[in-house]
Formats: sequence, C-alpha cells, structure tokens
Amino acid sequence: MRMIPSNIMSDILGMGYNADNSSFYNTTALDYKCIGLWDFLSKTKYQNTDTAFGEVKNSAPFAVNGNLSTAGVTHSTANGNIELDGTTGFVDFGNYYNFAWDEPFSISAWVNIRSSGVQTICSKWSTQGGQHGWRMITVATQMQFQVNCSTVNSTSDQTVEVRTNSTFSTGVRHFVATYDGLGNANSITLYVNGTVSASTLQNHSTNADVLDDDMMNNSPMYIGRFNLGTGDNHGDIVMNELAIWNRELSSSNVTALYNGGAGTTIKFINHVPDVAYMVHMIKMSLTANHYFTNSDINIVYNDGTGNQTYLSRGFTVPSIEYSASPTVDQVQIEMDNVDLNFSQMVLAEEVRGKTVTVSLASLNKVPQVIANNLLFSGVIDSVEVNRDKAMFTIVSHMYLWQKPIPKRTHSSRCQWTFRDAVTCKYAAADTVCDKSYDDCSNKSNTANFGGFRWLPSLIDKEIWWGRVPR
Repeated sequence: MRMIPSNIMSDILGMGYNADNSSFYNTTALDYKCIGLWDFLSKTKYQNTDTAFGEVKNSAPFAVNGNLSTAGVTHSTANGNIELDGTTGFVDFGNYYNFAWDEPFSISAWVNIRSSGVQTICSKWSTQGGQHGWRMITVATQMQFQVNCSTVNSTSDQTVEVRTNSTFSTGVRHFVATYDGLGNANSITLYVNGTVSASTLQNHSTNADVLDDDMMNNSPMYIGRFNLGTGDNHGDIVMNELAIWNRELSSSNVTALYNGGAGTTIKFINHVPDVAYMVHMIKMSLTANHYFTNSDINIVYNDGTGNQTYLSRGFTVPSIEYSASPTVDQVQIEMDNVDLNFSQMVLAEEVRGKTVTVSLASLNKVPQVIANNLLFSGVIDSVEVNRDKAMFTIVSHMYLWQKPIPKRTHSSRCQWTFRDAVTCKYAAADTVCDKSYDDCSNKSNTANFGGFRWLPSLIDKEIWWGRVPR
C-alpha cells in the first residue's frame, strides 16, 4: 500500500511513524495487517438488517458485512457459531479480499467438519478466463488450501495446492493457512490447533516454479461456497471466528491465536486513524473503461455506475500544472507497462483525445475508499510507450474546447476532415474548404474549428498567427 507521508501521519498521531509502520505498529501483534475479522456473535451493528452479519470485534470496522443465503444457514447468537448445511447455505461478502499472486496473506477459522467429501470453508474463486483465486476446503476430512492463477502464458492454470496428511473427524479445530507470496512449492503452510500440520503438495505449476499470472477475480468472497465452473460446492460445517490478514502469519502468531484451544481476542489499537492509506486512482475512458490505482493491491470502488475494480499498477503522478495563461493545464503520468498491457491498448485504438480522470483517494484498512477527490480531468494529448513504461500527457478539456485532439501539430490550419460528421460537422452547401479560420468563419462553423488561434506563450498574452487583429 502507498502510505500517508510520514510528516502528515506524525501530525495526526503526535508520534513517530516510519514508512514500514515499524514505529507505529507492533508488527508481531495479532492485529497487525488484520483486514477482516468476524466473530458472528450478533447481527452487525453496521448494517441493520436481518440478513447481514459479521460483526468485527472491538468495534474496529475493518471487515465488510456478509449476507446470508436465504436457506441452509443457522446462526447461533448464544455461541456465535454459523452452521451451513452443505447444500444451499453460504455467506456472501461481495467482491472483497482479493490478493495478487505475489502478495502474502493468511486465513484463520475455527471449524467443525461434519461430513467427508469436499467441504468448502471459505473462498474467493472464479472460473472466468481460467480458474483463479484462493480457497480453503476440506477433502475427505483433510484440510486443503489452494491459490490459482488464470491462464496467460501457459496451457494450464498455475497453482499451488497443499493438503494435510492427517484426517479430522467431527469436532472443532482451529485451521490456519498462510501464503508467502512467492508462488513456489513451499509457499503455503497449514496449521491445525496451533502447530504446523504435516502436509503434501497436491499440485503445483510447472512454469519456472512461479505463479506469474493473475490471481485476482471479481467473484464474491464466500463462506461455505465456491464454484468450479461445473456447479457450486458448499460446506457442511460449523464455523466461528474467521479472520484474514494481508501478511504471512508467523508460527508464534498462530500459537497465540489458538491459545491452547481457548482462542484469543485480537485487540486493535484504538488510535489507528480511519484513513490508513492515500492512493491515486485513474479512469481512462477508451472504447472500454480502464481503471488503475497505485495501491499495492486492487481496489473496488463504486464510481456511481457500479463497483469498478481499479487494477494495481505502478505509476507516478507529478505536480499538476495550472495556469491563467493559454499555457496548457496538464499532467504527465508515467505507468509501468506490465505484460505490455499499455502497448496493446495503444495499438488497439486511437487513444488520443480520450478522457482521463485522476483522483486522490483515502482508504481504510480493508481497504475501502472512504473519500475520493478529483484532481484533474482532461484528454490524452500524447502517449509514449516502450517495453517498460507508458507516458501519458493529459491536457485540460478547456484548452481543447471539448473537442478531440488534432493530429499532433500546433497549426493555424484546421486539421479536421472537411464535412466530417463527428469533428468538422459542417453540413451546408459548400463543397470546398481551405482550412483557414477565415473560411470557417465564412461558413459560420467556427465553433468546430480544428486549428489553433494562437501559439502557447509563457507570458499572459496570446501570440497570434500573422498580424495581430485590430
């Protein structure tokens, strides 16, 4: 994540703060990077309905609400358990808790497995464009955890899949799965009742021992459900105390969570500010809309047209230039050309003249956008792309009179195709145009003139082409 600058954070907290959080958090504490915690003791206080629940302990709103399926779920407020029938019951948390293949994360839950076969504990899994995501399941009462990436460079999905050697009969057990973000054969560690459980690698990608494709997806995170493309798989389980971290838990963390079978309360620091991160968000309105953020993970944000997934990309947004003179209001954005995505985008269509918005968003620890401020809106004036970077120059709509960019020449002559219905828009009797402003004026079409009336200047005065008009 891109963190709040240290000087700002220090002012907020009145204490020292390092970029790696080391002086702000106790990095060995159980609350460190915990981004979801549900105790299921009561209906959530954050959404007052009969079907939404998943209350976060200690009133720390880091987790999103879950929604019960209409059947197959029993919820006990006495002991906080949820019981899923293995046929229809599940809990839907929406499109949250995505992790990139190179991002470590951990999942912990108290689970009672009531049937053999494949039983789903929780998952964030999709079969769109290949199978990708993560899932915690049991197979023949053995615990199993899997991360999977969609097919891009290989003929089969890339995966790391690990299963405990031991089987577990009916009874409550504490399951923890950790993933280190490296994508190799030893990346997943399984714990049962506080200790590492001997496990066997079930499946692993053969592509240089690395998961190099996309694990992200737009499917909901579920308890008691995942889809393999051939139908849903549910879970005949009883669950309590589900928690998610965007880090790899240590063995001492897991031991503390188990606490000799008694469990423990994760105590969140009560002075953590609501605003945990600040990131840039970019929307490019090409033939299809493209969304990017310089957060370290994807961000889901409702922009008024529905939930949009802003893809994590490395990019920089320098100072935005504003001026009272005819100098262009502009911003240059340098973006990492990951997998040559921007090369493909530029080759697929003419991107110049297309709208781009740049905003600055404040995020909490889920992460969810809690505030979004528009910094700049304009059109793509030019783009330079190589194998590593894509540099976009975005200029203000005001400078271009809300029209598409001419063909990259700052000319006094109109560069539209005469009588073009989109740009020139002239539809009267004349069949010839000399592309000058005067001829455009004679045709009463200056509102659609595609040239420039003056040169840009570093002083607050226009420099006119030819003689200055009287």
